[in-house]
Amino acid sequence: MNKKLYIKVMTSAALLSAIALPTQAATDLTDINGSYAKDAIQELVNAGILNGKGDGKFDPSGKIERQDFAIILAKALGLELDQVPASTTFTDVPTSHYAFNYVEAAAKAGLITGYGNGVFGTGNSLSRQDMAVIFVRALGVDATGKGADLEFSDAGQIADYAKDAVAAAVELGLIAGAGNGQFNPTGTAERQAVALVASNFLKKSEEIKKQNEGGNPASPGDTPAPTQPDKPTIPTIPTTPSTPSSGGSSGGGSSSPQPDTTAPTVTLVSSSPVTIGDTVVARSSESGTLYLISANYTPRTKSELDSLSSGRGVAAASANINTNIPTTGLATGDYRIFAVDAAGNVSAPSSGIELIEASSPLTLSLKSGAKLWLNSGATLLDSTSDSSSPNTRNMNNLIEITNGSTPLQIGNYLGSNCFTVVDSNNNPVANLVIDSSSDLLQWSEDPNNLGPIVIPVAAADEHSVASLDFTLWDNHGGNLGSVQVPIIFDKIKPTVTAATYTDGSITLTFSEDMPIEINAPSITLDYSAIGDFTDSEPFPSEAAYTVTVLNSKQFRINLTPSAIAKLTSVGKFRILALAPNDYAGNPIDLNGGIQIPSI
Repeated sequence: MNKKLYIKVMTSAALLSAIALPTQAATDLTDINGSYAKDAIQELVNAGILNGKGDGKFDPSGKIERQDFAIILAKALGLELDQVPASTTFTDVPTSHYAFNYVEAAAKAGLITGYGNGVFGTGNSLSRQDMAVIFVRALGVDATGKGADLEFSDAGQIADYAKDAVAAAVELGLIAGAGNGQFNPTGTAERQAVALVASNFLKKSEEIKKQNEGGNPASPGDTPAPTQPDKPTIPTIPTTPSTPSSGGSSGGGSSSPQPDTTAPTVTLVSSSPVTIGDTVVARSSESGTLYLISANYTPRTKSELDSLSSGRGVAAASANINTNIPTTGLATGDYRIFAVDAAGNVSAPSSGIELIEASSPLTLSLKSGAKLWLNSGATLLDSTSDSSSPNTRNMNNLIEITNGSTPLQIGNYLGSNCFTVVDSNNNPVANLVIDSSSDLLQWSEDPNNLGPIVIPVAAADEHSVASLDFTLWDNHGGNLGSVQVPIIFDKIKPTVTAATYTDGSITLTFSEDMPIEINAPSITLDYSAIGDFTDSEPFPSEAAYTVTVLNSKQFRINLTPSAIAKLTSVGKFRILALAPNDYAGNPIDLNGGIQIPSI
């Protein structure tokens, strides 16, 4: 940076610092209240350095394109815009382009370069590392060798030309990491991030100006344009120029210590989310105090931080050490970390971190007596069918999944034998996978995507042994446990082994256990007064009888008095249909109908 540009930086910073913000902002922006850079955005908008995007919007999370960043840079530094070259520097920024004067001014000052071959990169987003390079270059500090001190976990991804500048920008408090101990060098710079860094830049410029009051600012001389595109040569200016004597006319006096006006930088180490009760780990570039504050607030003073945190600040004994911040008693939601140094300077906020409720472990267990009966046909395993579906099995009837004492349900089928598990609000909380190691089973997919279809092989019979495996997985791929449901192969239709009438009741006995619910059996029952059924009359259940389950193999049809009054000495009952099917879905074999004498 040449001396003229250096002085313009100082002048712009002084001008900005002198602006008194009005009670009612000159430009009302309706979408910045939730931005971590709200104050910086409003400050720069009021100063005419930043513009909104119309309709009262600023679009804090929008991306900054390279030509728009050149405009911000030129305005912030007060670069001369009327001295444009005779011919365009970049083929993609013609004289008719809205950013032409600004791009040319920034290029002339040696602050921003193109991609080479006369291309500026109009329309491309500005990366975080390039933003750091340009601001550090504009500030004129000596960043040589500082890249060796980078502690970000992704420091190896920072381009070689940008490492020293990134380290200097972090050290000077211009920019912070992107969270989780990373810098994210190639990530695109958001509009709110540029506003915050620009504000920090101007404040740092003002600080350097004050350090140079009483003498001429150090001049690094003219800095030539970089020899490679987007690989700037960092000027060599001392970060803190020597402070001249402030003595009186006698020439005596001594150097006065300069106040610490540099805010620390804070780096979030923990990964989001963090369970309430655990600690959030962060570090500050200076010793001092760290605060965990709701993302709804952007405090600017230590007293505000103490108030918002109820005095829960945690001391950082020294710079750049991991500090554990407790979360016990805090509400769920998004938070950010602020650091305060010994001089009371407050850092820019860290990236956000979410606090979540501690949840009870999910458990998977078998329901009492759970068995899977299969006949010789195809059986759909789903999560919605009722108990009367003959060739469908509802998995919720076989297993139980709970979150502590709260029951969960098996939800939608995801394919590949996998179901989602949902809470009472239908939010996915886990996945359930069905499988089997048995070679007695074959699998296929339901065309309606309701669940997997399982088919026994021909060799499977009532003596075969197999099981269905259910495994519960959390949303992070952790195995929460498995259970096995035994499989009963049943290809035989049940029969009625006894049917008798006594004292107004018909008792039926079956050849096997039946899943008969007390109000469920569907019976087609008719009666012949002469016994040959040429005069058969149906018995409607709602008027003629009720059903009582005696045990797993017997139920009783109890006739009403009006139905009993129709009986004759030679009359007979006949059962033509009987449901439900057995546990395997096999229908009852009535052998053409069961006849029962009425007397």
